[in-house]
Amino acid sequence: MPKLKYRPEDFGRIIKTNLGSFFVRQKGDSDSIIWIEPGLGGLSTEWWKIQNRLCENATVLCYDRPGYGWSAPTTRSRTPLNVAEEIKSVLDTLQISKPVSFIAHSLGGLYIRAFMKRYPSLVQSATFLDPMSPMDSAFKEKLSIKEYNGSGIDKTHLYRTSRLLAQLHIIRFFKKLILNTPPFIYYKDIPDQSLDILWRNTLRPTFFTTLLNEYQEAHLESNVHTLMNMQFHFACPVTVLCHDKKVVTEEINSHGKLTRESAQRIENIWRELIREYCDLSVNSKLVEIKGAGHYVHINSQEYLSDLVRNMISRPLLTAEIVKPNNSIHYIKDSVLVQV
Repeated sequence: MPKLKYRPEDFGRIIKTNLGSFFVRQKGDSDSIIWIEPGLGGLSTEWWKIQNRLCENATVLCYDRPGYGWSAPTTRSRTPLNVAEEIKSVLDTLQISKPVSFIAHSLGGLYIRAFMKRYPSLVQSATFLDPMSPMDSAFKEKLSIKEYNGSGIDKTHLYRTSRLLAQLHIIRFFKKLILNTPPFIYYKDIPDQSLDILWRNTLRPTFFTTLLNEYQEAHLESNVHTLMNMQFHFACPVTVLCHDKKVVTEEINSHGKLTRESAQRIENIWRELIREYCDLSVNSKLVEIKGAGHYVHINSQEYLSDLVRNMISRPLLTAEIVKPNNSIHYIKDSVLVQV
Protein backbone atom coordinates (compact mmCIF):
# COMPACT_ATOMS: atom_id res chain seq x y z
CA MET A 1 0.00 0.00 0.00
CA PRO A 2 1.40 3.48 -0.87
CA LYS A 3 2.77 5.37 2.12
CA LEU A 4 2.30 9.05 2.71
CA LYS A 5 5.44 10.98 1.85
CA TYR A 6 5.25 13.07 5.00
CA ARG A 7 5.53 12.04 8.65
CA PRO A 8 2.72 12.75 11.13
CA GLU A 9 5.15 14.15 13.68
CA ASP A 10 6.01 16.93 11.21
CA PHE A 11 2.50 18.35 11.63
CA GLY A 12 0.93 16.91 14.78
CA ARG A 13 1.00 13.71 16.80
CA ILE A 14 -0.61 10.31 17.11
CA ILE A 15 -3.04 10.05 20.02
CA LYS A 16 -3.76 6.55 21.32
CA THR A 17 -7.16 6.16 22.96
CA ASN A 18 -9.24 3.21 24.08
CA LEU A 19 -10.98 3.36 20.68
CA GLY A 20 -7.97 3.59 18.38
CA SER A 21 -5.01 5.65 17.25
CA PHE A 22 -5.71 9.09 15.81
CA PHE A 23 -3.60 11.73 14.12
CA VAL A 24 -4.34 15.03 15.87
CA ARG A 25 -3.05 18.50 15.05
CA GLN A 26 -3.39 20.91 17.96
CA LYS A 27 -2.75 24.63 17.60
CA GLY A 28 -3.11 27.42 20.11
CA ASP A 29 -3.09 27.60 23.87
CA SER A 30 -6.39 28.89 25.22
CA ASP A 31 -9.18 27.81 27.52
CA SER A 32 -11.57 28.06 24.54
CA ILE A 33 -11.64 24.78 22.60
CA ILE A 34 -12.58 24.35 18.94
CA TRP A 35 -12.99 20.94 17.29
CA ILE A 36 -13.02 20.64 13.49
CA GLU A 37 -14.86 17.67 11.96
CA PRO A 38 -14.06 17.15 8.24
CA GLY A 39 -16.60 15.90 5.71
CA LEU A 40 -16.72 12.60 3.82
CA GLY A 41 -13.19 11.79 2.70
CA GLY A 42 -11.85 14.95 4.29
CA LEU A 43 -8.44 15.02 5.96
CA SER A 44 -7.27 17.40 8.64
CA THR A 45 -4.83 19.03 6.22
CA GLU A 46 -7.77 20.48 4.31
CA TRP A 47 -8.38 22.64 7.40
CA TRP A 48 -4.87 23.56 8.51
CA LYS A 49 -4.99 27.05 7.01
CA ILE A 50 -8.26 27.83 8.81
CA GLN A 51 -6.91 26.22 11.98
CA ASN A 52 -3.94 28.60 11.85
CA ARG A 53 -6.37 31.53 11.64
CA LEU A 54 -8.39 30.44 14.65
CA CYS A 55 -5.57 29.39 16.99
CA GLU A 56 -4.82 32.98 18.02
CA ASN A 57 -8.06 32.97 20.02
CA ALA A 58 -8.55 29.30 20.91
CA THR A 59 -7.04 25.86 21.20
CA VAL A 60 -8.01 24.32 17.86
CA LEU A 61 -8.10 20.56 17.32
CA CYS A 62 -8.17 18.93 13.91
CA TYR A 63 -7.84 15.21 13.24
CA ASP A 64 -8.05 12.40 10.71
CA ARG A 65 -10.85 9.91 11.27
CA PRO A 66 -9.86 6.20 11.35
CA GLY A 67 -8.81 5.02 7.89
CA TYR A 68 -7.85 8.50 6.69
CA GLY A 69 -4.44 10.12 6.58
CA TRP A 70 -2.24 9.05 9.48
CA SER A 71 -5.05 7.62 11.64
CA ALA A 72 -5.09 3.85 11.84
CA PRO A 73 -7.99 1.93 10.24
CA THR A 74 -10.55 0.48 12.61
CA THR A 75 -12.88 -2.50 12.72
CA ARG A 76 -15.56 -0.40 14.44
CA SER A 77 -18.54 0.25 12.15
CA ARG A 78 -18.66 3.82 10.89
CA THR A 79 -21.98 4.78 12.44
CA PRO A 80 -22.51 8.41 13.53
CA LEU A 81 -22.71 7.33 17.17
CA ASN A 82 -19.44 5.38 16.94
CA VAL A 83 -17.68 8.40 15.44
CA ALA A 84 -19.11 10.59 18.23
CA GLU A 85 -17.68 8.17 20.79
CA GLU A 86 -14.29 8.33 19.06
CA ILE A 87 -14.31 12.14 19.26
CA LYS A 88 -15.08 11.86 22.97
CA SER A 89 -12.22 9.37 23.42
CA VAL A 90 -9.74 11.84 21.89
CA LEU A 91 -11.05 14.67 24.09
CA ASP A 92 -10.76 12.43 27.16
CA THR A 93 -7.22 11.41 26.29
CA LEU A 94 -6.30 15.08 25.90
CA GLN A 95 -7.98 15.71 29.27
CA ILE A 96 -10.50 18.14 27.81
CA SER A 97 -13.71 18.07 29.82
CA LYS A 98 -15.13 21.55 29.21
CA PRO A 99 -17.66 22.47 26.49
CA VAL A 100 -16.32 22.62 22.94
CA SER A 101 -17.20 24.75 19.91
CA PHE A 102 -17.62 22.50 16.89
CA ILE A 103 -17.11 23.20 13.19
CA ALA A 104 -18.42 20.43 10.96
CA HIS A 105 -18.54 20.04 7.19
CA SER A 106 -20.93 17.85 5.17
CA LEU A 107 -21.00 14.31 6.64
CA GLY A 108 -19.09 15.70 9.61
CA GLY A 109 -22.31 17.52 10.49
CA LEU A 110 -24.04 14.20 11.03
CA TYR A 111 -21.24 13.09 13.35
CA ILE A 112 -21.35 16.27 15.44
CA ARG A 113 -25.13 16.02 15.57
CA ALA A 114 -24.66 12.54 17.06
CA PHE A 115 -22.12 14.00 19.52
CA MET A 116 -24.61 16.69 20.56
CA LYS A 117 -27.23 14.05 21.24
CA ARG A 118 -24.86 11.77 23.16
CA TYR A 119 -22.85 14.42 25.06
CA PRO A 120 -24.98 17.61 25.20
CA SER A 121 -23.15 19.05 28.20
CA LEU A 122 -19.93 19.25 26.16
CA VAL A 123 -21.31 21.58 23.48
CA GLN A 124 -20.53 25.31 23.59
CA SER A 125 -21.58 26.07 20.00
CA ALA A 126 -21.84 24.42 16.60
CA THR A 127 -21.18 25.69 13.09
CA PHE A 128 -22.40 23.39 10.33
CA LEU A 129 -21.15 23.84 6.76
CA ASP A 130 -23.45 22.35 4.13
CA PRO A 131 -24.24 19.50 6.57
CA MET A 132 -25.57 16.14 5.51
CA SER A 133 -29.10 15.54 6.72
CA PRO A 134 -30.18 12.40 8.62
CA MET A 135 -32.92 12.27 5.98
CA ASP A 136 -30.57 12.25 2.99
CA SER A 137 -32.67 9.40 1.58
CA ALA A 138 -35.26 12.05 0.65
CA PHE A 139 -33.34 12.69 -2.57
CA LYS A 140 -33.99 9.16 -3.80
CA GLU A 141 -37.63 9.35 -2.77
CA LYS A 142 -38.40 12.72 -4.36
CA LEU A 143 -36.30 12.65 -7.54
CA SER A 144 -36.72 10.72 -10.77
CA ILE A 145 -34.13 8.05 -11.52
CA LYS A 146 -32.45 10.31 -14.08
CA GLU A 147 -32.37 13.23 -11.67
CA TYR A 148 -31.03 11.11 -8.82
CA ASN A 149 -28.28 9.59 -10.97
CA GLY A 150 -27.29 13.01 -12.29
CA SER A 151 -27.38 14.69 -8.90
CA GLY A 152 -24.14 13.13 -7.70
CA ILE A 153 -25.78 12.26 -4.38
CA ASP A 154 -25.08 8.52 -4.67
CA LYS A 155 -21.32 8.08 -4.73
CA THR A 156 -21.20 4.30 -4.25
CA HIS A 157 -20.20 3.44 -7.81
CA LEU A 158 -17.56 6.20 -7.90
CA TYR A 159 -15.92 5.02 -4.68
CA ARG A 160 -15.96 1.35 -5.68
CA THR A 161 -14.38 2.16 -9.04
CA SER A 162 -11.77 4.39 -7.41
CA ARG A 163 -10.93 1.69 -4.87
CA LEU A 164 -10.38 -0.82 -7.66
CA LEU A 165 -8.08 1.60 -9.49
CA ALA A 166 -6.14 2.13 -6.25
CA GLN A 167 -5.87 -1.63 -5.65
CA LEU A 168 -4.50 -2.07 -9.17
CA HIS A 169 -2.03 0.80 -8.55
CA ILE A 170 -3.20 2.66 -11.65
CA ILE A 171 -5.20 5.48 -10.10
CA ARG A 172 -2.10 7.70 -10.34
CA PHE A 173 -2.48 7.68 -14.13
CA PHE A 174 -5.81 9.49 -13.74
CA LYS A 175 -4.30 12.32 -11.68
CA LYS A 176 -5.02 15.08 -14.19
CA LEU A 177 -8.67 14.03 -14.45
CA ILE A 178 -9.12 13.59 -10.68
CA LEU A 179 -7.58 16.97 -9.86
CA ASN A 180 -10.23 18.60 -12.07
CA THR A 181 -13.17 16.95 -10.30
CA PRO A 182 -14.58 17.33 -6.76
CA PRO A 183 -13.23 17.61 -4.17
CA PHE A 184 -9.92 18.69 -5.71
CA ILE A 185 -11.57 21.22 -7.97
CA TYR A 186 -12.45 23.18 -4.83
CA TYR A 187 -8.93 23.14 -3.39
CA LYS A 188 -7.84 26.38 -5.00
CA ASP A 189 -6.84 28.17 -1.83
CA ILE A 190 -4.92 25.60 0.20
CA PRO A 191 -1.10 25.23 0.36
CA ASP A 192 0.61 22.97 -2.18
CA GLN A 193 1.90 20.74 0.60
CA SER A 194 -1.64 20.11 1.87
CA LEU A 195 -2.82 19.41 -1.67
CA ASP A 196 0.00 16.88 -2.12
CA ILE A 197 -0.95 15.09 1.11
CA LEU A 198 -4.58 14.91 -0.01
CA TRP A 199 -3.57 13.51 -3.41
CA ARG A 200 -1.24 10.88 -1.98
CA ASN A 201 -4.01 9.72 0.32
CA THR A 202 -6.21 8.92 -2.69
CA LEU A 203 -3.65 6.34 -3.84
CA ARG A 204 -4.51 4.11 -0.89
CA PRO A 205 -7.29 1.48 -1.25
CA THR A 206 -8.05 1.74 2.48
CA PHE A 207 -9.05 5.37 1.93
CA PHE A 208 -11.85 4.37 -0.44
CA THR A 209 -12.88 1.46 1.78
CA THR A 210 -13.37 3.97 4.59
CA LEU A 211 -15.29 6.29 2.27
CA LEU A 212 -17.67 3.49 1.33
CA ASN A 213 -18.15 2.39 4.93
CA GLU A 214 -18.89 5.93 6.13
CA TYR A 215 -21.24 6.65 3.25
CA GLN A 216 -23.20 3.42 3.63
CA GLU A 217 -23.54 3.64 7.42
CA ALA A 218 -24.75 7.23 7.13
CA HIS A 219 -27.62 6.09 4.89
CA LEU A 220 -28.92 3.29 7.08
CA GLU A 221 -32.18 4.39 8.69
CA SER A 222 -31.33 2.48 11.86
CA ASN A 223 -28.24 4.69 12.31
CA VAL A 224 -29.76 8.10 11.62
CA HIS A 225 -33.44 7.89 12.58
CA THR A 226 -32.84 8.88 16.21
CA LEU A 227 -30.86 11.95 15.10
CA MET A 228 -33.99 13.48 13.58
CA ASN A 229 -35.84 13.70 16.88
CA MET A 230 -33.40 15.15 19.37
CA GLN A 231 -36.18 15.78 21.95
CA PHE A 232 -34.46 18.88 23.24
CA HIS A 233 -33.30 22.31 22.14
CA PHE A 234 -29.94 23.92 22.79
CA ALA A 235 -29.68 27.57 23.70
CA CYS A 236 -26.07 27.78 22.56
CA PRO A 237 -25.34 29.29 19.11
CA VAL A 238 -25.93 27.03 16.12
CA THR A 239 -25.09 28.43 12.69
CA VAL A 240 -25.63 26.70 9.36
CA LEU A 241 -23.52 28.00 6.49
CA CYS A 242 -24.69 26.84 3.08
CA HIS A 243 -23.40 27.11 -0.45
CA ASP A 244 -24.51 29.66 -3.01
CA LYS A 245 -27.67 28.34 -4.59
CA LYS A 246 -26.71 29.65 -8.02
CA VAL A 247 -23.22 28.12 -7.94
CA VAL A 248 -24.34 24.60 -7.08
CA THR A 249 -27.36 24.67 -9.39
CA GLU A 250 -25.02 25.47 -12.28
CA GLU A 251 -22.63 22.68 -11.21
CA ILE A 252 -25.45 20.12 -11.17
CA ASN A 253 -26.77 21.41 -14.47
CA SER A 254 -23.33 21.10 -16.07
CA HIS A 255 -21.78 17.96 -14.53
CA GLY A 256 -25.00 16.00 -14.12
CA LYS A 257 -26.22 16.86 -17.62
CA LEU A 258 -29.64 17.74 -16.20
CA THR A 259 -32.09 20.48 -17.10
CA ARG A 260 -32.00 23.67 -15.10
CA GLU A 261 -35.40 22.76 -13.66
CA SER A 262 -34.11 19.41 -12.38
CA ALA A 263 -31.00 21.03 -10.92
CA GLN A 264 -33.21 23.56 -9.17
CA ARG A 265 -35.39 20.78 -7.74
CA ILE A 266 -32.32 18.99 -6.33
CA GLU A 267 -31.09 22.23 -4.79
CA ASN A 268 -34.49 22.95 -3.21
CA ILE A 269 -34.53 19.54 -1.53
CA TRP A 270 -31.01 20.10 -0.18
CA ARG A 271 -31.94 23.53 1.18
CA GLU A 272 -35.05 22.14 2.85
CA LEU A 273 -33.06 19.36 4.53
CA ILE A 274 -30.22 21.47 5.92
CA ARG A 275 -32.63 24.11 7.22
CA GLU A 276 -33.76 21.51 9.74
CA TYR A 277 -30.37 21.83 11.48
CA CYS A 278 -31.55 25.22 12.73
CA ASP A 279 -34.14 23.40 14.84
CA LEU A 280 -31.34 22.12 17.08
CA SER A 281 -31.17 25.42 18.93
CA VAL A 282 -33.38 28.32 19.91
CA ASN A 283 -30.38 30.48 18.99
CA SER A 284 -29.76 29.53 15.36
CA LYS A 285 -29.39 31.05 11.92
CA LEU A 286 -28.90 29.98 8.31
CA VAL A 287 -26.41 31.92 6.17
CA GLU A 288 -25.85 31.51 2.42
CA ILE A 289 -22.24 32.19 1.41
CA LYS A 290 -22.20 33.97 -1.91
CA GLY A 291 -19.90 32.42 -4.49
CA ALA A 292 -19.33 29.25 -2.42
CA GLY A 293 -19.72 25.67 -3.58
CA HIS A 294 -20.15 22.67 -1.30
CA TYR A 295 -16.71 23.21 0.26
CA VAL A 296 -17.97 26.35 1.95
CA HIS A 297 -14.95 26.69 4.23
CA ILE A 298 -12.55 26.99 1.30
CA ASN A 299 -14.50 29.97 -0.07
CA SER A 300 -15.26 31.72 3.23
CA GLN A 301 -12.22 31.32 5.49
CA GLU A 302 -12.27 34.88 6.81
CA TYR A 303 -16.03 34.92 7.45
CA LEU A 304 -15.96 31.50 9.10
CA SER A 305 -13.04 32.47 11.33
CA ASP A 306 -14.75 35.71 12.46
CA LEU A 307 -18.01 33.85 13.10
CA VAL A 308 -16.41 31.19 15.30
CA ARG A 309 -14.32 33.75 17.19
CA ASN A 310 -17.53 35.59 18.03
CA MET A 311 -19.15 32.37 19.24
CA ILE A 312 -16.34 31.36 21.58
CA SER A 313 -16.24 34.85 23.10
CA ARG A 314 -19.81 34.48 24.39
CA PRO A 315 -20.54 33.07 27.87
CA LEU A 316 -21.78 29.49 28.06
CA LEU A 317 -25.56 29.45 27.69
CA THR A 318 -28.10 27.10 29.15
CA ALA A 319 -29.47 24.39 26.85
CA GLU A 320 -32.94 23.23 27.70
CA ILE A 321 -33.85 19.59 27.22
CA VAL A 322 -37.56 18.85 27.09
CA LYS A 323 -38.38 15.22 27.79
CA PRO A 324 -41.53 13.41 26.55
CA ASN A 325 -42.92 13.21 30.10
CA ASN A 326 -42.80 17.02 30.25
CA SER A 327 -40.17 17.11 32.98
CA ILE A 328 -37.54 19.69 32.19
CA HIS A 329 -33.83 18.97 32.07
CA TYR A 330 -31.29 21.65 31.38
CA ILE A 331 -27.57 22.03 31.08
CA LYS A 332 -26.03 24.74 33.20
CA ASP A 333 -22.30 25.21 33.60
CA SER A 334 -21.86 21.86 31.80
CA VAL A 335 -23.84 19.91 34.43
CA LEU A 336 -27.05 18.07 33.52
CA VAL A 337 -29.72 19.00 36.06
CA GLN A 338 -33.29 17.71 36.44
CA VAL A 339 -36.01 19.98 37.86
